[in-house]
Amino acid sequence: MTNKQAGTPDALPDAVKSNIDNIAKYYDREEEKISGSQSLIELISSFFGSTIYFGSFVMFVILWIVGNESAILAGYIPIDTPPFIWLQGMLGLNGVLIAIAVLTRQSRMTKISDVQLHLSLQMHLLTEQKVTKVLQLLEALRKDMPDVRNRHDPELTAMQVDTDLEAVLGAIEEKKAESQRT
Repeated sequence: MTNKQAGTPDALPDAVKSNIDNIAKYYDREEEKISGSQSLIELISSFFGSTIYFGSFVMFVILWIVGNESAILAGYIPIDTPPFIWLQGMLGLNGVLIAIAVLTRQSRMTKISDVQLHLSLQMHLLTEQKVTKVLQLLEALRKDMPDVRNRHDPELTAMQVDTDLEAVLGAIEEKKAESQRT
């Protein structure tokens, strides 16, 4: 009996654990590349996306309007009279700051995503090449064994041919252009 319980990290094969470790090391290296100012911007960006910020923001706007309207009703001079020009300015500045913070973070995340997509593409291409080679070796082995009956399998024959990436990309671009025309 094994003490590896299903659904726990201990139950994972060593190869999967190694892959997870490699991915974690990649993310650690990416985190080390972040400058202090980038970290600050990302922290601010994360805060802007929090429910605490959302609630605080809504409460600030409500209190600003209610406070200024109450000052008018009580006979005091309000900080900002309707249409609340100061509030509009603060909201505009807030929007610009959020946009800059989000775009800065998104730019870095896009770079990481591009690297991940490139790595994934490389792994898929390598896997396709390995599978093609295995099929070729299996077919050669089958031909070398006199006891195995010879049969023609057109699908297997097609799979033994290396994929022409330029042709695949051309077909994808052609299909995309075709769908854009319709």
